[in-house]
Amino acid sequence: MSFRGVPTYLGEHNGTPLYSGNPEKVAGWLCDAFRTRFNQHRSQRCKYVYQDGQQLLDLNGDPLLTPIGSTVTTVTDKQARQQFPHLAGVPSLVLQAPERLESTEWFAAVKRRKTVGGKLPGFRSRKRGDKRFSCWFNGGRNAVFHRTGRRSGMLVISGQNPSTVSCKGRWELRIHVRVSQPIREYTSVQVDLSSRKVLFVNAAPTVNRSTASGVVGLDRGVAVTVATSDAEMFTVPETPELDAKVVSLHRTLARKRRTNPNWKTSTRYREVRTACANTQRVRASVKTDAIHAFTKRIAENYETVVAEALTVEGMSRKGTGSRKATLNRKIRDARWTTLLRQLAYKTGGNIVVVNPAYTSQRCHHCGHIERENRESQAVFRCVECSHFDNADVNAAKNIKALHLQGWATPTSRTVKSTGVTAPVARSVKRKPPVPSTP
Repeated sequence: MSFRGVPTYLGEHNGTPLYSGNPEKVAGWLCDAFRTRFNQHRSQRCKYVYQDGQQLLDLNGDPLLTPIGSTVTTVTDKQARQQFPHLAGVPSLVLQAPERLESTEWFAAVKRRKTVGGKLPGFRSRKRGDKRFSCWFNGGRNAVFHRTGRRSGMLVISGQNPSTVSCKGRWELRIHVRVSQPIREYTSVQVDLSSRKVLFVNAAPTVNRSTASGVVGLDRGVAVTVATSDAEMFTVPETPELDAKVVSLHRTLARKRRTNPNWKTSTRYREVRTACANTQRVRASVKTDAIHAFTKRIAENYETVVAEALTVEGMSRKGTGSRKATLNRKIRDARWTTLLRQLAYKTGGNIVVVNPAYTSQRCHHCGHIERENRESQAVFRCVECSHFDNADVNAAKNIKALHLQGWATPTSRTVKSTGVTAPVARSVKRKPPVPSTP
Protein backbone atom coordinates (compact mmCIF):
# COMPACT_ATOMS: atom_id res chain seq x y z
CA MET A 1 0.00 0.00 0.00
CA SER A 2 1.00 3.60 -0.54
CA PHE A 3 -0.37 7.00 0.42
CA ARG A 4 -0.67 10.29 -1.42
CA GLY A 5 -1.99 13.68 -0.33
CA VAL A 6 -2.33 15.49 2.98
CA PRO A 7 -2.17 13.48 6.24
CA THR A 8 -5.54 11.91 7.02
CA TYR A 9 -7.50 13.14 10.03
CA LEU A 10 -8.04 10.04 12.22
CA GLY A 11 -9.92 11.65 15.10
CA GLU A 12 -8.94 13.04 18.51
CA HIS A 13 -7.12 11.80 21.59
CA ASN A 14 -7.68 13.83 24.75
CA GLY A 15 -8.68 16.80 22.60
CA THR A 16 -5.59 16.58 20.37
CA PRO A 17 -6.20 15.97 16.64
CA LEU A 18 -4.56 12.87 15.21
CA TYR A 19 -3.17 12.77 11.67
CA SER A 20 -1.30 10.12 9.75
CA GLY A 21 0.13 9.54 6.31
CA ASN A 22 1.01 5.91 7.02
CA PRO A 23 -1.05 3.75 4.63
CA GLU A 24 -1.28 0.87 7.12
CA LYS A 25 -2.64 3.16 9.84
CA VAL A 26 -5.10 4.79 7.45
CA ALA A 27 -6.36 1.38 6.29
CA GLY A 28 -6.69 0.22 9.91
CA TRP A 29 -8.61 3.41 10.74
CA LEU A 30 -11.05 2.72 7.89
CA CYS A 31 -11.57 -0.80 9.27
CA ASP A 32 -12.28 0.56 12.77
CA ALA A 33 -14.68 3.19 11.43
CA PHE A 34 -16.52 0.66 9.27
CA ARG A 35 -16.84 -1.76 12.19
CA THR A 36 -18.09 1.01 14.50
CA ARG A 37 -20.82 2.11 12.11
CA PHE A 38 -21.74 -1.51 11.35
CA ASN A 39 -22.20 -2.28 15.05
CA GLN A 40 -24.27 0.88 15.52
CA HIS A 41 -26.73 -0.38 12.92
CA ARG A 42 -26.62 -3.90 14.40
CA SER A 43 -27.45 -2.55 17.88
CA GLN A 44 -30.94 -1.63 16.63
CA ARG A 45 -31.82 -5.30 15.96
CA CYS A 46 -34.04 -7.13 18.43
CA LYS A 47 -34.57 -10.72 19.54
CA TYR A 48 -37.41 -12.63 21.18
CA VAL A 49 -37.51 -12.96 24.96
CA TYR A 50 -37.85 -16.40 26.55
CA GLN A 51 -38.27 -17.46 30.15
CA ASP A 52 -38.11 -21.09 31.25
CA GLY A 53 -38.42 -22.14 27.62
CA GLN A 54 -41.59 -20.09 27.05
CA GLN A 55 -41.82 -17.08 24.74
CA LEU A 56 -42.97 -13.95 26.55
CA LEU A 57 -45.72 -11.72 25.16
CA ASP A 58 -46.53 -8.06 25.71
CA LEU A 59 -49.89 -6.62 26.81
CA ASN A 60 -51.23 -6.77 23.24
CA GLY A 61 -50.35 -10.44 22.87
CA ASP A 62 -47.46 -9.78 20.49
CA PRO A 63 -44.03 -11.39 21.04
CA LEU A 64 -41.86 -9.39 23.43
CA LEU A 65 -38.67 -8.07 21.83
CA THR A 66 -35.45 -6.80 23.35
CA PRO A 67 -32.33 -5.31 21.71
CA ILE A 68 -29.54 -7.79 21.09
CA GLY A 69 -26.99 -5.42 22.67
CA SER A 70 -26.78 -3.43 25.88
CA THR A 71 -26.68 -0.04 24.10
CA VAL A 72 -28.81 1.06 21.15
CA THR A 73 -27.35 3.72 18.85
CA THR A 74 -29.80 5.39 16.48
CA VAL A 75 -27.99 8.17 14.66
CA THR A 76 -27.68 9.17 11.02
CA ASP A 77 -24.37 9.28 9.20
CA LYS A 78 -24.20 13.05 9.69
CA GLN A 79 -24.90 12.77 13.41
CA ALA A 80 -22.35 9.97 13.72
CA ARG A 81 -19.66 12.20 12.21
CA GLN A 82 -20.48 14.90 14.78
CA GLN A 83 -20.66 12.63 17.84
CA PHE A 84 -17.73 10.32 17.07
CA PRO A 85 -14.55 12.18 16.01
CA HIS A 86 -12.92 9.14 14.39
CA LEU A 87 -15.84 8.99 11.92
CA ALA A 88 -15.62 12.64 10.86
CA GLY A 89 -13.14 12.12 8.02
CA VAL A 90 -14.35 8.77 6.70
CA PRO A 91 -15.25 8.83 2.97
CA SER A 92 -19.01 8.93 2.51
CA LEU A 93 -19.12 5.78 0.35
CA VAL A 94 -17.32 3.85 3.12
CA LEU A 95 -19.59 5.22 5.85
CA GLN A 96 -22.75 4.41 3.88
CA ALA A 97 -21.80 0.80 3.14
CA PRO A 98 -22.42 -0.72 6.63
CA GLU A 99 -26.15 0.08 6.61
CA ARG A 100 -26.87 -1.94 3.47
CA LEU A 101 -24.46 -4.77 4.28
CA GLU A 102 -25.71 -5.16 7.85
CA SER A 103 -29.32 -5.35 6.68
CA THR A 104 -28.49 -7.93 4.00
CA GLU A 105 -26.53 -10.09 6.44
CA TRP A 106 -29.23 -9.93 9.12
CA PHE A 107 -32.21 -10.86 6.95
CA ALA A 108 -30.22 -13.55 5.13
CA ALA A 109 -29.53 -15.13 8.52
CA VAL A 110 -33.22 -14.86 9.48
CA LYS A 111 -34.19 -16.63 6.25
CA ARG A 112 -31.51 -19.27 6.72
CA ARG A 113 -32.67 -20.02 10.28
CA LYS A 114 -36.09 -21.04 8.96
CA THR A 115 -34.55 -24.00 7.13
CA VAL A 116 -31.21 -24.94 8.69
CA GLY A 117 -31.41 -23.19 12.07
CA GLY A 118 -28.40 -21.65 13.77
CA LYS A 119 -27.72 -18.45 15.66
CA LEU A 120 -28.43 -14.92 14.54
CA PRO A 121 -25.35 -12.87 13.64
CA GLY A 122 -23.88 -10.73 16.39
CA PHE A 123 -21.55 -7.75 16.53
CA ARG A 124 -18.25 -7.51 14.73
CA SER A 125 -15.28 -7.64 17.06
CA ARG A 126 -11.82 -6.17 16.72
CA LYS A 127 -10.62 -8.79 19.16
CA ARG A 128 -11.68 -11.49 16.71
CA GLY A 129 -9.48 -9.95 14.03
CA ASP A 130 -12.23 -8.28 12.01
CA LYS A 131 -10.04 -5.95 9.96
CA ARG A 132 -12.06 -5.25 6.85
CA PHE A 133 -14.07 -2.48 5.27
CA SER A 134 -16.20 -2.01 2.17
CA CYS A 135 -16.58 0.91 -0.19
CA TRP A 136 -19.19 1.54 -2.88
CA PHE A 137 -17.99 2.10 -6.43
CA ASN A 138 -21.03 4.22 -7.38
CA GLY A 139 -20.12 4.84 -10.99
CA GLY A 140 -16.48 5.64 -10.30
CA ARG A 141 -16.91 8.10 -7.42
CA ASN A 142 -14.61 5.99 -5.25
CA ALA A 143 -12.86 2.61 -5.08
CA VAL A 144 -11.51 2.97 -8.61
CA PHE A 145 -9.32 0.17 -9.95
CA HIS A 146 -6.41 0.99 -12.28
CA ARG A 147 -4.57 -1.76 -14.10
CA THR A 148 -0.80 -1.31 -13.93
CA GLY A 149 0.26 -4.53 -15.65
CA ARG A 150 -0.95 -7.80 -17.05
CA ARG A 151 -1.37 -9.29 -13.58
CA SER A 152 -1.17 -6.24 -11.35
CA GLY A 153 -3.36 -3.29 -10.51
CA MET A 154 -4.01 -0.51 -8.03
CA LEU A 155 -7.19 0.21 -6.07
CA VAL A 156 -7.58 3.86 -5.08
CA ILE A 157 -9.68 4.83 -2.04
CA SER A 158 -9.97 8.62 -1.94
CA GLY A 159 -11.21 11.02 0.71
CA GLN A 160 -10.78 14.46 2.23
CA ASN A 161 -10.38 15.86 5.71
CA PRO A 162 -13.31 17.66 7.39
CA SER A 163 -13.55 21.40 6.90
CA THR A 164 -13.44 21.93 10.67
CA VAL A 165 -9.84 20.72 11.12
CA SER A 166 -6.70 22.72 10.52
CA CYS A 167 -5.11 20.37 7.97
CA LYS A 168 -7.52 20.50 5.05
CA GLY A 169 -7.12 18.73 1.74
CA ARG A 170 -7.58 15.48 -0.12
CA TRP A 171 -5.80 12.17 0.23
CA GLU A 172 -5.60 8.82 -1.56
CA LEU A 173 -5.00 5.35 -0.17
CA ARG A 174 -3.50 3.22 -2.93
CA ILE A 175 -3.74 -0.53 -2.51
CA HIS A 176 -1.51 -2.46 -4.90
CA VAL A 177 -2.95 -5.85 -5.78
CA ARG A 178 -1.98 -8.91 -7.77
CA VAL A 179 -4.83 -9.78 -10.13
CA SER A 180 -5.83 -13.45 -9.90
CA GLN A 181 -8.67 -13.28 -12.44
CA PRO A 182 -10.21 -10.76 -14.86
CA ILE A 183 -11.86 -7.82 -13.08
CA ARG A 184 -15.45 -7.51 -14.28
CA GLU A 185 -17.79 -4.58 -13.65
CA TYR A 186 -18.25 -4.27 -9.90
CA THR A 187 -20.53 -2.39 -7.51
CA SER A 188 -18.29 -2.30 -4.43
CA VAL A 189 -15.00 -3.56 -3.05
CA GLN A 190 -14.15 -5.26 0.21
CA VAL A 191 -10.66 -4.84 1.66
CA ASP A 192 -9.55 -7.48 4.17
CA LEU A 193 -6.33 -6.57 5.95
CA SER A 194 -6.23 -9.85 7.88
CA SER A 195 -5.90 -11.99 4.76
CA ARG A 196 -4.43 -9.18 2.62
CA LYS A 197 -7.10 -9.61 -0.02
CA VAL A 198 -9.31 -7.29 -2.05
CA LEU A 199 -12.69 -8.59 -3.21
CA PHE A 200 -14.60 -6.98 -6.08
CA VAL A 201 -18.34 -7.49 -5.58
CA ASN A 202 -20.35 -8.04 -8.75
CA ALA A 203 -23.14 -10.15 -10.12
CA ALA A 204 -22.53 -13.84 -10.64
CA PRO A 205 -21.03 -14.54 -14.08
CA THR A 206 -23.52 -15.75 -16.62
CA VAL A 207 -23.18 -19.23 -18.07
CA ASN A 208 -23.13 -19.64 -21.85
CA ARG A 209 -26.25 -21.71 -22.49
CA SER A 210 -26.39 -21.23 -26.24
CA THR A 211 -25.66 -24.94 -26.80
CA ALA A 212 -27.75 -26.20 -23.88
CA SER A 213 -30.39 -28.75 -24.85
CA GLY A 214 -32.22 -31.74 -23.46
CA VAL A 215 -32.96 -32.93 -19.95
CA VAL A 216 -30.58 -34.52 -17.47
CA GLY A 217 -31.38 -36.38 -14.27
CA LEU A 218 -29.15 -36.08 -11.21
CA ASP A 219 -28.89 -38.63 -8.42
CA ARG A 220 -27.16 -37.28 -5.32
CA GLY A 221 -25.38 -39.65 -2.98
CA VAL A 222 -22.57 -40.07 -0.48
CA ALA A 223 -20.09 -42.45 -2.14
CA VAL A 224 -20.65 -40.65 -5.45
CA THR A 225 -21.78 -37.08 -4.94
CA VAL A 226 -23.69 -36.82 -8.23
CA ALA A 227 -24.41 -39.32 -10.98
CA THR A 228 -26.10 -38.09 -14.15
CA SER A 229 -28.49 -39.95 -16.42
CA ASP A 230 -25.75 -39.81 -19.09
CA ALA A 231 -23.43 -41.87 -16.84
CA GLU A 232 -21.22 -38.97 -15.73
CA MET A 233 -19.87 -39.28 -12.18
CA PHE A 234 -18.84 -36.42 -9.93
CA THR A 235 -17.42 -36.69 -6.42
CA VAL A 236 -16.52 -33.78 -4.18
CA PRO A 237 -12.74 -33.95 -3.64
CA GLU A 238 -11.57 -35.26 -0.29
CA THR A 239 -9.12 -33.26 1.82
CA PRO A 240 -7.62 -35.71 4.34
CA GLU A 241 -4.60 -33.53 5.19
CA LEU A 242 -6.75 -30.47 5.87
CA ASP A 243 -9.25 -32.58 7.84
CA ALA A 244 -6.48 -33.91 10.07
CA LYS A 245 -5.15 -30.40 10.60
CA VAL A 246 -8.58 -29.12 11.64
CA VAL A 247 -8.97 -31.98 14.14
CA SER A 248 -5.53 -31.24 15.59
CA LEU A 249 -6.29 -27.53 15.95
CA HIS A 250 -9.63 -28.28 17.62
CA ARG A 251 -7.85 -30.45 20.17
CA THR A 252 -5.37 -27.67 20.81
CA LEU A 253 -8.22 -25.22 21.42
CA ALA A 254 -9.89 -27.66 23.82
CA ARG A 255 -6.68 -28.04 25.83
CA LYS A 256 -6.23 -24.29 26.09
CA ARG A 257 -9.76 -23.95 27.47
CA ARG A 258 -9.28 -26.66 30.09
CA THR A 259 -5.94 -25.33 31.36
CA ASN A 260 -7.29 -21.85 32.07
CA PRO A 261 -9.60 -21.93 35.15
CA ASN A 262 -10.64 -18.29 34.75
CA TRP A 263 -11.16 -18.70 30.98
CA LYS A 264 -9.96 -15.49 29.47
CA THR A 265 -9.25 -15.46 25.76
CA SER A 266 -5.49 -15.39 25.33
CA THR A 267 -3.38 -14.30 22.41
CA ARG A 268 -2.25 -17.85 21.64
CA TYR A 269 -5.83 -19.08 21.79
CA ARG A 270 -6.88 -16.45 19.25
CA GLU A 271 -3.95 -17.39 17.01
CA VAL A 272 -4.92 -21.07 17.03
CA ARG A 273 -8.57 -20.17 16.46
CA THR A 274 -7.63 -18.02 13.47
CA ALA A 275 -5.46 -20.81 12.07
CA CYS A 276 -8.36 -23.24 12.46
CA ALA A 277 -10.76 -20.88 10.70
CA ASN A 278 -8.29 -20.35 7.84
CA THR A 279 -7.82 -24.09 7.40
CA GLN A 280 -11.56 -24.66 7.29
CA ARG A 281 -11.88 -21.84 4.77
CA VAL A 282 -9.29 -23.46 2.49
CA ARG A 283 -11.03 -26.81 2.76
CA ALA A 284 -14.38 -25.25 1.89
CA SER A 285 -12.84 -23.41 -1.06
CA VAL A 286 -11.45 -26.64 -2.53
CA LYS A 287 -14.86 -28.30 -2.41
CA THR A 288 -16.79 -25.25 -3.61
CA ASP A 289 -14.46 -24.72 -6.57
CA ALA A 290 -14.98 -28.31 -7.73
CA ILE A 291 -18.76 -27.95 -7.41
CA HIS A 292 -18.69 -24.71 -9.43
CA ALA A 293 -16.82 -26.42 -12.25
CA PHE A 294 -19.30 -29.31 -12.33
CA THR A 295 -22.45 -27.17 -12.16
CA LYS A 296 -21.13 -24.86 -14.88
CA ARG A 297 -20.59 -27.83 -17.17
CA ILE A 298 -24.11 -29.12 -16.49
CA ALA A 299 -25.68 -25.69 -17.08
CA GLU A 300 -23.82 -25.26 -20.37
CA ASN A 301 -24.85 -28.64 -21.78
CA TYR A 302 -28.42 -29.20 -20.57
CA GLU A 303 -31.55 -27.08 -20.81
CA THR A 304 -33.41 -28.63 -17.85
CA VAL A 305 -32.01 -30.26 -14.73
CA VAL A 306 -34.06 -32.77 -12.72
CA ALA A 307 -33.06 -33.73 -9.18
CA GLU A 308 -34.53 -35.37 -6.11
CA ALA A 309 -36.41 -33.39 -3.46
CA LEU A 310 -34.20 -34.51 -0.58
CA THR A 311 -34.74 -33.11 2.92
CA VAL A 312 -31.09 -32.74 3.82
CA GLU A 313 -31.89 -31.37 7.27
CA GLY A 314 -33.87 -34.47 8.21
CA MET A 315 -31.39 -36.88 6.66
CA SER A 316 -28.47 -35.36 8.60
CA ARG A 317 -30.34 -35.02 11.89
CA LYS A 318 -28.37 -36.14 14.92
CA GLY A 319 -28.91 -39.76 15.89
CA THR A 320 -27.39 -42.41 18.13
CA GLY A 321 -24.18 -44.25 17.41
CA SER A 322 -20.97 -43.44 15.58
CA ARG A 323 -22.23 -44.80 12.25
CA LYS A 324 -24.98 -42.20 12.11
CA ALA A 325 -22.50 -39.44 13.00
CA THR A 326 -20.22 -40.56 10.17
CA LEU A 327 -23.11 -40.60 7.70
CA ASN A 328 -24.21 -37.12 8.80
CA ARG A 329 -20.71 -35.79 8.27
CA LYS A 330 -20.49 -37.34 4.80
CA ILE A 331 -23.87 -35.89 3.84
CA ARG A 332 -22.77 -32.42 4.90
CA ASP A 333 -19.44 -32.78 3.10
CA ALA A 334 -21.28 -33.76 -0.09
CA ARG A 335 -22.88 -30.27 -0.15
CA TRP A 336 -26.09 -31.35 -1.85
CA THR A 337 -27.86 -28.09 -1.09
CA THR A 338 -24.97 -25.97 -2.38
CA LEU A 339 -24.90 -27.96 -5.61
CA LEU A 340 -28.61 -27.54 -6.23
CA ARG A 341 -28.52 -23.85 -5.36
CA GLN A 342 -25.73 -23.24 -7.86
CA LEU A 343 -27.62 -25.08 -10.57
CA ALA A 344 -30.73 -23.01 -9.79
CA TYR A 345 -29.09 -19.67 -10.57
CA LYS A 346 -26.80 -20.90 -13.35
CA THR A 347 -29.72 -22.39 -15.28
CA GLY A 348 -31.94 -19.38 -14.66
CA GLY A 349 -34.22 -21.38 -12.37
CA ASN A 350 -34.79 -24.07 -15.01
CA ILE A 351 -34.52 -26.89 -12.47
CA VAL A 352 -37.15 -29.41 -11.37
CA VAL A 353 -37.16 -31.52 -8.20
CA VAL A 354 -39.19 -34.73 -8.03
CA ASN A 355 -40.28 -37.23 -5.42
CA PRO A 356 -37.33 -39.60 -4.80
CA ALA A 357 -39.52 -42.58 -3.80
CA TYR A 358 -38.44 -45.89 -5.42
CA THR A 359 -35.99 -44.24 -7.82
CA SER A 360 -33.15 -46.40 -6.48
CA GLN A 361 -35.19 -49.65 -6.54
CA ARG A 362 -36.87 -49.33 -9.95
CA CYS A 363 -35.35 -50.88 -13.05
CA HIS A 364 -35.13 -48.24 -15.75
CA HIS A 365 -35.26 -50.91 -18.48
CA CYS A 366 -38.45 -52.79 -17.54
CA GLY A 367 -39.92 -50.72 -14.70
CA HIS A 368 -39.84 -53.52 -12.11
CA ILE A 369 -39.60 -52.21 -8.53
CA GLU A 370 -37.93 -54.44 -5.98
CA ARG A 371 -35.53 -53.86 -3.09
CA GLU A 372 -33.41 -56.85 -4.18
CA ASN A 373 -32.70 -55.13 -7.51
CA ARG A 374 -29.88 -53.26 -5.85
CA GLU A 375 -27.17 -55.78 -5.04
CA SER A 376 -24.83 -53.23 -3.44
CA GLN A 377 -24.13 -49.55 -3.28
CA ALA A 378 -22.79 -49.45 -6.84
CA VAL A 379 -24.34 -52.50 -8.54
CA PHE A 380 -27.91 -52.67 -9.87
CA ARG A 381 -29.18 -55.93 -11.35
CA CYS A 382 -32.88 -56.35 -12.05
CA VAL A 383 -34.29 -59.64 -10.72
CA GLU A 384 -37.01 -59.51 -13.40
CA CYS A 385 -35.15 -58.80 -16.65
CA SER A 386 -31.49 -59.15 -15.50
CA HIS A 387 -30.74 -55.59 -16.62
CA PHE A 388 -27.31 -54.57 -15.28
CA ASP A 389 -26.24 -50.98 -14.63
CA ASN A 390 -24.54 -48.72 -12.15
CA ALA A 391 -26.98 -48.18 -9.29
CA ASP A 392 -26.55 -44.40 -9.20
CA VAL A 393 -26.82 -44.02 -12.98
CA ASN A 394 -29.96 -46.17 -12.99
CA ALA A 395 -31.47 -43.94 -10.29
CA ALA A 396 -30.57 -40.81 -12.30
CA LYS A 397 -32.34 -42.27 -15.36
CA ASN A 398 -35.43 -42.93 -13.24
CA ILE A 399 -35.36 -39.36 -11.95
CA LYS A 400 -35.27 -38.08 -15.52
CA ALA A 401 -38.09 -40.43 -16.57
CA LEU A 402 -40.14 -39.40 -13.56
CA HIS A 403 -40.12 -35.82 -14.84
CA LEU A 404 -40.68 -36.61 -18.52
CA GLN A 405 -43.40 -39.23 -18.10
CA GLY A 406 -45.10 -37.71 -15.05
CA TRP A 407 -45.60 -40.37 -12.43
CA ALA A 408 -47.43 -37.92 -10.20
CA THR A 409 -49.17 -34.54 -10.53
CA PRO A 410 -46.57 -31.83 -9.92
CA THR A 411 -47.22 -28.89 -7.64
CA SER A 412 -45.22 -25.78 -6.85
CA ARG A 413 -43.83 -25.41 -3.37
CA THR A 414 -40.57 -24.39 -1.74
CA VAL A 415 -38.25 -27.30 -1.15
CA LYS A 416 -36.84 -27.04 2.35
CA SER A 417 -33.45 -28.43 1.41
CA THR A 418 -32.86 -25.97 -1.42
CA GLY A 419 -34.72 -22.80 -0.53
CA VAL A 420 -35.81 -22.40 -4.16
CA THR A 421 -39.31 -22.72 -5.55
CA ALA A 422 -39.54 -25.44 -8.19
CA PRO A 423 -42.04 -27.98 -9.50
CA VAL A 424 -41.99 -31.05 -7.26
CA ALA A 425 -44.04 -34.23 -7.25
CA ARG A 426 -46.31 -34.79 -4.27
CA SER A 427 -45.22 -37.40 -1.75
CA VAL A 428 -46.97 -40.76 -2.13
CA LYS A 429 -46.83 -43.86 0.10
CA ARG A 430 -47.68 -46.33 -2.65
CA LYS A 431 -45.64 -47.59 -5.54
CA PRO A 432 -45.98 -45.36 -8.61
CA PRO A 433 -47.42 -46.80 -11.79
CA VAL A 434 -44.86 -48.39 -14.07
CA PRO A 435 -44.28 -46.11 -17.07
CA SER A 436 -43.77 -47.41 -20.53
CA THR A 437 -40.21 -48.33 -21.41
CA PRO A 438 -38.62 -45.56 -23.50
